[in-house]
Amino acid sequence: MKKTISVLLSAAVVSVSCAAALFAVDYTAITNATQTSLDIMAKDIGAVMGAGQFHNGKNLGFPGFDIGVRVPVKNLNDGNVLKTKDATIISLPAVQVELGLPAKIDLVVRGLTYESVSYMGYGLKYGIFSQSLGIADLGISAMVNSSSMKNDYIQTTNTGINACVSLALPIITPYVSVGSDSTSLTPGANAIASNPLLTGLKGTASGLRYEAGINFKIPLFYLYYGYTVMYGDAGQTAGLGMRF
Repeated sequence: MKKTISVLLSAAVVSVSCAAALFAVDYTAITNATQTSLDIMAKDIGAVMGAGQFHNGKNLGFPGFDIGVRVPVKNLNDGNVLKTKDATIISLPAVQVELGLPAKIDLVVRGLTYESVSYMGYGLKYGIFSQSLGIADLGISAMVNSSSMKNDYIQTTNTGINACVSLALPIITPYVSVGSDSTSLTPGANAIASNPLLTGLKGTASGLRYEAGINFKIPLFYLYYGYTVMYGDAGQTAGLGMRF
Protein backbone atom coordinates (compact mmCIF):
# COMPACT_ATOMS: atom_id res chain seq x y z
CA MET A 1 0.00 0.00 0.00
CA LYS A 2 2.79 2.45 0.90
CA LYS A 3 4.48 1.78 -2.44
CA THR A 4 1.22 2.36 -4.30
CA ILE A 5 0.63 5.66 -2.49
CA SER A 6 4.20 6.75 -3.23
CA VAL A 7 3.78 6.02 -6.93
CA LEU A 8 0.44 7.85 -7.03
CA LEU A 9 1.88 10.87 -5.24
CA SER A 10 4.85 11.04 -7.62
CA ALA A 11 2.56 10.82 -10.64
CA ALA A 12 0.30 13.52 -9.20
CA VAL A 13 3.26 15.87 -8.60
CA VAL A 14 4.49 15.41 -12.18
CA SER A 15 0.98 16.04 -13.55
CA VAL A 16 0.55 19.18 -11.47
CA SER A 17 3.95 20.53 -12.54
CA CYS A 18 3.03 20.05 -16.20
CA ALA A 19 -0.31 21.79 -15.70
CA ALA A 20 1.37 24.65 -13.82
CA ALA A 21 3.80 25.16 -16.69
CA LEU A 22 0.94 25.19 -19.18
CA PHE A 23 -0.95 27.96 -17.34
CA ALA A 24 2.05 29.93 -16.04
CA VAL A 25 1.70 33.71 -15.66
CA ASP A 26 4.34 36.37 -15.02
CA TYR A 27 3.87 37.48 -11.42
CA THR A 28 6.57 40.16 -11.79
CA ALA A 29 3.91 42.23 -13.54
CA ILE A 30 2.57 43.15 -10.10
CA THR A 31 5.22 45.90 -10.06
CA ASN A 32 2.89 47.81 -12.41
CA ALA A 33 -0.20 47.35 -10.21
CA THR A 34 -2.47 49.95 -8.67
CA GLN A 35 -4.99 49.52 -5.86
CA THR A 36 -7.70 48.74 -8.41
CA SER A 37 -5.64 46.14 -10.24
CA LEU A 38 -4.57 44.54 -6.93
CA ASP A 39 -8.24 43.99 -6.10
CA ILE A 40 -8.76 42.40 -9.53
CA MET A 41 -5.71 40.17 -8.98
CA ALA A 42 -7.10 39.10 -5.60
CA LYS A 43 -10.39 38.20 -7.28
CA ASP A 44 -8.78 36.12 -10.03
CA ILE A 45 -6.16 34.37 -7.89
CA GLY A 46 -8.56 33.81 -4.98
CA ALA A 47 -11.09 32.26 -7.35
CA VAL A 48 -8.72 29.44 -8.34
CA MET A 49 -7.18 29.09 -4.87
CA GLY A 50 -10.54 28.19 -3.35
CA ALA A 51 -11.80 26.10 -6.28
CA GLY A 52 -11.75 22.34 -6.63
CA GLN A 53 -12.10 21.65 -2.91
CA PHE A 54 -15.03 19.27 -3.43
CA HIS A 55 -16.04 16.59 -5.86
CA ASN A 56 -17.99 14.33 -3.51
CA GLY A 57 -20.42 15.11 -0.70
CA LYS A 58 -19.78 11.88 1.19
CA ASN A 59 -16.97 11.89 3.71
CA LEU A 60 -14.35 9.15 3.49
CA GLY A 61 -14.83 7.63 6.92
CA PHE A 62 -11.98 6.16 8.94
CA PRO A 63 -9.50 5.09 7.57
CA GLY A 64 -10.44 6.30 4.07
CA PHE A 65 -7.99 7.86 1.64
CA ASP A 66 -8.27 10.05 -1.46
CA ILE A 67 -5.38 11.33 -3.54
CA GLY A 68 -5.65 13.24 -6.79
CA VAL A 69 -4.86 16.20 -8.99
CA ARG A 70 -7.10 19.28 -9.02
CA VAL A 71 -6.95 21.77 -11.92
CA PRO A 72 -9.23 24.84 -11.61
CA VAL A 73 -9.06 27.41 -14.44
CA LYS A 74 -10.68 30.74 -15.28
CA ASN A 75 -10.17 33.67 -17.61
CA LEU A 76 -8.20 36.62 -16.28
CA ASN A 77 -10.29 39.76 -15.95
CA ASP A 78 -9.54 42.94 -17.85
CA GLY A 79 -7.51 45.27 -15.64
CA ASN A 80 -5.46 42.42 -14.18
CA VAL A 81 -1.79 43.26 -14.84
CA LEU A 82 -1.07 39.53 -15.16
CA LYS A 83 -3.16 39.41 -18.34
CA THR A 84 -1.27 39.61 -21.63
CA LYS A 85 -1.97 38.55 -25.19
CA ASP A 86 -0.23 35.23 -24.40
CA ALA A 87 -1.59 34.76 -20.87
CA THR A 88 -5.37 35.10 -20.64
CA ILE A 89 -6.10 32.16 -18.33
CA ILE A 90 -5.08 31.53 -14.73
CA SER A 91 -4.91 28.20 -12.95
CA LEU A 92 -3.53 26.89 -9.70
CA PRO A 93 -3.27 23.11 -10.10
CA ALA A 94 -2.55 21.17 -6.93
CA VAL A 95 -2.08 17.72 -5.50
CA GLN A 96 -4.84 17.09 -2.95
CA VAL A 97 -4.74 14.39 -0.28
CA GLU A 98 -7.71 13.56 1.95
CA LEU A 99 -7.54 11.35 5.03
CA GLY A 100 -10.59 9.89 6.72
CA LEU A 101 -10.57 10.42 10.49
CA PRO A 102 -12.96 9.28 13.22
CA ALA A 103 -16.14 11.24 14.03
CA LYS A 104 -17.06 11.77 10.36
CA ILE A 105 -14.13 14.17 9.83
CA ASP A 106 -11.75 14.23 6.85
CA LEU A 107 -8.43 16.08 6.84
CA VAL A 108 -7.71 17.74 3.49
CA VAL A 109 -4.23 18.90 2.44
CA ARG A 110 -3.34 20.37 -0.96
CA GLY A 111 -0.25 21.97 -2.38
CA LEU A 112 1.98 22.94 -5.28
CA THR A 113 5.60 24.01 -5.59
CA TYR A 114 6.58 25.11 -9.07
CA GLU A 115 9.56 27.30 -9.90
CA SER A 116 9.15 30.25 -7.48
CA VAL A 117 5.49 29.58 -6.60
CA SER A 118 4.63 27.88 -3.33
CA TYR A 119 1.00 26.98 -2.62
CA MET A 120 -0.33 25.14 0.43
CA GLY A 121 -3.83 24.63 1.78
CA TYR A 122 -5.53 22.81 4.64
CA GLY A 123 -9.11 22.01 5.48
CA LEU A 124 -11.45 19.94 7.63
CA LYS A 125 -14.48 18.27 6.09
CA TYR A 126 -17.41 17.01 8.16
CA GLY A 127 -19.98 14.46 7.00
CA ILE A 128 -23.37 15.95 7.82
CA PHE A 129 -25.60 13.26 6.33
CA SER A 130 -25.24 9.98 4.47
CA GLN A 131 -28.05 7.70 3.35
CA SER A 132 -28.31 4.69 1.07
CA LEU A 133 -31.16 4.98 -1.45
CA GLY A 134 -31.04 1.58 -3.05
CA ILE A 135 -28.65 1.81 -5.99
CA ALA A 136 -27.65 5.37 -5.00
CA ASP A 137 -25.91 6.88 -1.98
CA LEU A 138 -26.69 10.43 -0.90
CA GLY A 139 -23.94 12.38 0.85
CA ILE A 140 -23.89 15.88 2.35
CA SER A 141 -20.81 17.46 3.91
CA ALA A 142 -19.33 20.81 4.88
CA MET A 143 -15.76 22.05 4.90
CA VAL A 144 -13.69 24.92 6.25
CA ASN A 145 -10.42 25.66 4.50
CA SER A 146 -7.47 28.04 4.40
CA SER A 147 -4.66 28.33 1.87
CA SER A 148 -1.74 30.55 0.96
CA MET A 149 0.21 31.16 -2.23
CA LYS A 150 3.41 33.15 -2.45
CA ASN A 151 6.60 33.91 -4.30
CA ASP A 152 9.03 36.82 -4.18
CA TYR A 153 6.51 39.13 -5.86
CA ILE A 154 3.17 38.22 -4.35
CA GLN A 155 1.60 36.85 -1.18
CA THR A 156 -2.02 35.67 -1.19
CA THR A 157 -4.25 34.05 1.43
CA ASN A 158 -7.71 32.54 0.96
CA THR A 159 -10.15 31.29 3.61
CA GLY A 160 -13.61 29.85 3.11
CA ILE A 161 -16.44 27.53 4.02
CA ASN A 162 -18.13 25.16 1.58
CA ALA A 163 -20.94 22.61 1.47
CA CYS A 164 -21.45 19.80 -1.01
CA VAL A 165 -24.23 17.37 -1.93
CA SER A 166 -23.61 14.32 -4.10
CA LEU A 167 -25.54 11.27 -5.29
CA ALA A 168 -23.38 8.21 -5.94
CA LEU A 169 -24.72 5.98 -8.72
CA PRO A 170 -23.09 2.80 -10.10
CA ILE A 171 -20.98 4.61 -12.74
CA ILE A 172 -21.34 8.34 -12.10
CA THR A 173 -21.60 10.63 -9.09
CA PRO A 174 -23.07 14.07 -9.78
CA TYR A 175 -22.43 16.77 -7.18
CA VAL A 176 -23.31 20.37 -6.37
CA SER A 177 -21.37 22.63 -4.02
CA VAL A 178 -21.69 26.17 -2.73
CA GLY A 179 -19.20 28.19 -0.73
CA SER A 180 -18.25 31.60 0.54
CA ASP A 181 -14.69 32.82 0.91
CA SER A 182 -12.40 35.83 1.04
CA THR A 183 -8.97 36.58 -0.38
CA SER A 184 -6.27 39.08 0.48
CA LEU A 185 -3.21 39.83 -1.65
CA THR A 186 -0.10 41.88 -0.86
CA PRO A 187 2.96 42.68 -2.96
CA GLY A 188 6.07 40.69 -2.04
CA ALA A 189 9.51 41.99 -1.12
CA ASN A 190 10.83 42.06 -4.69
CA ALA A 191 7.74 43.88 -5.94
CA ILE A 192 8.08 46.60 -3.30
CA ALA A 193 11.82 46.90 -3.99
CA SER A 194 11.02 47.49 -7.67
CA ASN A 195 8.12 49.86 -6.97
CA PRO A 196 8.10 51.42 -3.46
CA LEU A 197 4.67 52.91 -4.18
CA LEU A 198 3.24 49.43 -3.57
CA THR A 199 4.19 49.62 0.10
CA GLY A 200 1.13 49.25 2.31
CA LEU A 201 -1.24 48.37 -0.54
CA LYS A 202 -3.42 45.27 -0.32
CA GLY A 203 -5.89 43.74 -2.75
CA THR A 204 -9.04 42.09 -1.39
CA ALA A 205 -11.95 40.09 -2.79
CA SER A 206 -14.81 38.09 -1.34
CA GLY A 207 -17.93 36.40 -2.55
CA LEU A 208 -19.81 33.20 -3.26
CA ARG A 209 -18.75 30.28 -5.40
CA TYR A 210 -20.97 27.62 -6.95
CA GLU A 211 -20.01 24.40 -8.67
CA ALA A 212 -21.92 21.60 -10.37
CA GLY A 213 -20.13 18.61 -11.79
CA ILE A 214 -19.95 14.90 -12.26
CA ASN A 215 -17.54 12.12 -11.28
CA PHE A 216 -16.90 9.28 -13.68
CA LYS A 217 -15.81 5.99 -12.16
CA ILE A 218 -13.17 4.17 -14.17
CA PRO A 219 -11.19 1.09 -13.07
CA LEU A 220 -9.20 2.02 -9.94
CA PHE A 221 -9.64 5.77 -10.54
CA TYR A 222 -12.17 8.57 -10.76
CA LEU A 223 -12.28 11.46 -13.22
CA TYR A 224 -14.40 14.53 -12.61
CA TYR A 225 -15.35 17.80 -14.27
CA GLY A 226 -17.19 20.77 -12.82
CA TYR A 227 -18.54 24.07 -14.08
CA THR A 228 -17.99 26.83 -11.56
CA VAL A 229 -19.06 30.39 -10.84
CA MET A 230 -16.32 32.00 -8.76
CA TYR A 231 -16.80 35.53 -7.43
CA GLY A 232 -19.28 36.09 -10.24
CA ASP A 233 -16.93 34.80 -12.96
CA ALA A 234 -17.33 31.54 -14.86
CA GLY A 235 -14.66 28.88 -14.59
CA GLN A 236 -14.01 25.18 -14.78
CA THR A 237 -12.34 22.56 -12.63
CA ALA A 238 -11.21 19.03 -13.38
CA GLY A 239 -9.54 16.28 -11.44
CA LEU A 240 -8.21 12.75 -11.54
CA GLY A 241 -7.51 10.54 -8.57
CA MET A 242 -8.02 7.42 -6.52
CA ARG A 243 -10.43 7.07 -3.58
CA PHE A 244 -10.70 4.13 -1.20
